Amino acid sequence: MMLGDLIRSMDDPEAAANAFATIRDAELLARISAAATAADMPVNEYVVYSVRMFANTAADEAWITLIGKCQAHSDPGLAALTFILDTGLRTE
Repeated sequence: MMLGDLIRSMDDPEAAANAFATIRDAELLARISAAATAADMPVNEYVVYSVRMFANTAADEAWITLIGKCQAHSDPGLAALTFILDTGLRTE
C-alpha cells in the first residue's frame, strides 16, 4: 500500500479502527485512548482526526522522517500509522 492510499483510507472510521487494532505498542495505545477520551471522541474518530491533521499540517521534516521509518520497517503501513499518531500526540 502506498502512503497516500494509507492516508486516504484513514478517512473511513472503520478502516481507522482496523488499523488501530494492528498497533502492538501498549504505551502508545494507552496514550491514544487517553487523548481520544480527553477529546470526547471514539478512538477510531481520533485516529481519523490525527491522520488528517498530520497530512494537512506536517512540516517537510516530519514527512521525510515518516518516509525513512516506512523504508526501514517490515510493515511500512504500521510504521507510518504509528509515527503519525505518536507525532500527533507530541504536538497536542
